[in-house]
Amino acid sequence: MSSTLAVGVAGATGYAGQELLRLAARHPSVTVTAAMGSGAAEGVRRLPALARIWDGDVTPLSLDRLAAETRAVFLTLPDAVAAEVGPDLVARGVRVFDLSGTFRLRDAAERRHWYPATPDIDEPVVYGLTEHYREALPDARLVACPGCYPTAALLALRPLRDAGLLDDDGDVIIDAKSGISGAGKKPTERTHFSECHGSVAAYGVLAHRHGAEIEQELGRPVTFTPHLVPLDRGILETIYVRTRRDVSAAQVADTLERAYADAPFVRLTGDALPEIKHVTHTNLCDIGWKLDAASRRLVLVACLDNLVKGAAGQAIQNLNVAFGLGEATGLSCPRRPGSSSSWAASFSRSRSSAATPPRPSAASRPGPPSWWCTAGDARSTRSWRGAESPSGPSTACGSPTPRPSTSWWRCSRGRSTPGWSPPPGPPASAPSA
Repeated sequence: MSSTLAVGVAGATGYAGQELLRLAARHPSVTVTAAMGSGAAEGVRRLPALARIWDGDVTPLSLDRLAAETRAVFLTLPDAVAAEVGPDLVARGVRVFDLSGTFRLRDAAERRHWYPATPDIDEPVVYGLTEHYREALPDARLVACPGCYPTAALLALRPLRDAGLLDDDGDVIIDAKSGISGAGKKPTERTHFSECHGSVAAYGVLAHRHGAEIEQELGRPVTFTPHLVPLDRGILETIYVRTRRDVSAAQVADTLERAYADAPFVRLTGDALPEIKHVTHTNLCDIGWKLDAASRRLVLVACLDNLVKGAAGQAIQNLNVAFGLGEATGLSCPRRPGSSSSWAASFSRSRSSAATPPRPSAASRPGPPSWWCTAGDARSTRSWRGAESPSGPSTACGSPTPRPSTSWWRCSRGRSTPGWSPPPGPPASAPSA
């Protein structure tokens, strides 16, 4: 009998659905037992982009099969379909991780306004912002994974709000920019190439449902304006707030450092402001900031990949915590030869030794975070690099598993890790792409 966790993906042909299959297929503790489309009338199809990663068939949606063949299901379905499927699967004993917006809003009136198809259900819903709801996940039967825009905004703002550093009367302004994949796979006039190429456009001004989600989690009004930019993927949010009087840059840095000291997928860059290209194809969220103490103006910049940390990767992260697996399992670097732990874990142990200098704080860290292990697309080795650092390679490499022949060397050299040098070839156990 297999010891791995049987999971299903409903809505597997969309961008987030395919990203989930890509990650789940390489997850050492997960077996994909069902991958389905968004409707019962859809035909069987293959996904060429996942050849040799996951070679199964995407079949028509069947609740009976999902209930019989899985212990957990990821829903990447249209809101109205998720509203029907989610509660049904929970009632049949399946744990559900929903990537639609259907169950995110707690207030009934807000939910009816933004997601009118959502039924009233008795099952408690856990909001799946892993870093802030980690302790609620093990008992959760229905997890509402956050939207991509709210994930970036809340990771930047929640610790500051919780610490009381923000002016209660000051505006919170979130200027957000997203790649085209954030609009979903269904083509529209807005996402047509000739409409997007060479252009940037605001949309959903004062009328975007993610604004309500951010307000719910912050407990205060926000002005949220999203923009569509001509990129495949990635989100960058510039956030403008005012602090309370006498708040210093050191307080801001210390608050964020303490909030994310044990968070494997949040990187704090201080005044070296992050960029989209630093996080694409990873489960990382980079957060940087600058404070003008005299005027109390604080500007934060948060970046993530909308399809990974903003969708599929965060869902896998939630699954890991919910089922008692390592939080970074399936989302971190390949294994070190002869070790059952991930590269991330082994690097963490190396960095905790007495011989290893401590990692500098975000506020004092010089330049951009190039010393972190920067992971690229699993289909290419161009953006993989192993950079020397004050404290060794990153403990938070959020990449899909790379091709072992080349990327393993570039990502995993560990040249500055004390007491260890790379072997003369890739690990025999490294998974093939």
